[in-house]
Amino acid sequence: MQIPLRGSPPHQPILSPPLLLRALAGIRFSSVLKIGDETGAGIADFQDVVRSLYPFVQLEHEQALRFEVKQDGSIDSFPERHPAWRFQDKHKRWRMSLTPTSAYLDVGADGYDSWGEFSSRMAVIVDAVAEHFSPGLVLHSGVRYANLASVDDGKDPRATCARELVSITGNPDLVHADLQWRFAVDEGLLILRSGLLPPGTTYDPVVVEPRPDRNWYLDIDVVNADMRDFDASEIKQSVESQSARAHAIYCWAMSGPSSSKVS
Repeated sequence: MQIPLRGSPPHQPILSPPLLLRALAGIRFSSVLKIGDETGAGIADFQDVVRSLYPFVQLEHEQALRFEVKQDGSIDSFPERHPAWRFQDKHKRWRMSLTPTSAYLDVGADGYDSWGEFSSRMAVIVDAVAEHFSPGLVLHSGVRYANLASVDDGKDPRATCARELVSITGNPDLVHADLQWRFAVDEGLLILRSGLLPPGTTYDPVVVEPRPDRNWYLDIDVVNADMRDFDASEIKQSVESQSARAHAIYCWAMSGPSSSKVS
């Protein structure tokens, strides 16, 4: 089957054992300063809208570096802390993060049911951001699926994945591999990564914690980095299309024998 990069991807059930570790979706937008009010006054109305889905909320801080170019051409760096509001559902499986420049949704395999529900939850967030903060611009939107499975338990996923993803990385003597492809797609850009992780390593410490055994990973990231007006309807359609594309890429990649079905 050809990799589905263009057109409307068909909605297919996942026929091989699902490998999902985490699903993430998010938008970055022009700065909204009141979100950074650490008293919570700036997000109170927003919380009223999302409280039924995400009753738990707490303030955290993200670490970042600010760089400044001096007159002599040298560069100074300064550590900064940025406020980030973390919202969670009652089971603490779904997490939504809100900062002065972004809104992100994050769920693990234990909470994920379908790409349709995933994009619908993101749509609620986009509508709430539009209604209560009205950012002028959206700078980035994206959907990412991180998939991971051990190759040491007798169920090596490389045995059933698309041959294009394996090549010589299926060699039993392989110690480590990290492959990346970038494709233009209707929704923007597809960043596809695959490889083999030795014990105790990771390809992205933010998304994947090191594990004691060898693991094969498949990371599917569909992004649109075009700056455009913040139009909630357009953004929701973009995220839904990106979710559908990522799902279709997974179905293409993992076309093994049927043992379970996840929509």
